Amino acid sequence: MVLRDPAQPMETKRHAAYYLAQTHEYRDEWEEMAAMLQFSGVTPGRDDDAYDWLAHNGWAHVFRQNQLKAIERGIPPIYLNALPQSGSSFLTAFVTSALGIERCRTSKGPYPEARIVPNWLATFARGGATTHEHFCASPEHIAALEASGISKLNIHVRHPVAAALSAIHLRHSQDISRWELFLRRSKLDCAAADFRSADFPSHRVAAVLLGHHAQFMDSWMRYSLRPDARIAIRFTRYKDEFDDPAAFFDGLMSFFLGDRHNVDVERVFFTLLAESVSKGGGNFQGRYSNRFVDNIDAATRDVAASILKPDLMKFYGY
Repeated sequence: MVLRDPAQPMETKRHAAYYLAQTHEYRDEWEEMAAMLQFSGVTPGRDDDAYDWLAHNGWAHVFRQNQLKAIERGIPPIYLNALPQSGSSFLTAFVTSALGIERCRTSKGPYPEARIVPNWLATFARGGATTHEHFCASPEHIAALEASGISKLNIHVRHPVAAALSAIHLRHSQDISRWELFLRRSKLDCAAADFRSADFPSHRVAAVLLGHHAQFMDSWMRYSLRPDARIAIRFTRYKDEFDDPAAFFDGLMSFFLGDRHNVDVERVFFTLLAESVSKGGGNFQGRYSNRFVDNIDAATRDVAASILKPDLMKFYGY
């Protein structure tokens, strides 16, 4: 094997490790995947799922140059972590637009199995960038985060039922290969074509997604309540993001930059909202943000009641 051959140049080994990470990811071998990306030395994580050594290297170079400029302006690391289908893309877009900084990931792999890649995290922790993450507060992740020196982290959530059903609704418009991957990893016993059908029972998929969401929310709740926690955790909600955007984004900027930040939050928000609506993203309006919650069938309601415990929902204000 190339990685064990002492005659192979280190650069060749790094190339091989980068592409081997893809094999480990396909096999659901998350720790091995992260280890291969760490060995490859490529930093930081691109905000997509591509494996292209040259493209990633080129992008990382541009990222680091822009990061240095942002660090010189005093921009700290803006660490955002969120449930999928919680407006996380919009949230990250706000930060990048408002501050003129790059975004990246410090983790690789699908939610909720994503694993932090230490050298990606180390690059980001220098400051001058923001993230777009979806991972739980596992002991391994907490250890890596605390060791990195990250001091603040914003956890963004949506009502878990709304987030799950939003993901289910998207299955009709997204690439079939993504859903085949979801079916394999979720252990749902059905064909991808059946899953895309409007007649497929939503509560079966909701059970899987709600289990993931509860795990995510519970893990961060527990960490935030630890007396020895070394990272300040701030929780935000999708509903508040669009019910009162001025207060929401002012609070977000104040958390990371201090109360004297000079970001015109309303201008940035409404500019991005107009762009979102023009592209068909009209769900980004407060009164519609959780519309799926009130339109679930009895089977899905029973699933939600069995998974989402009252103490957890109360902690997040639901």
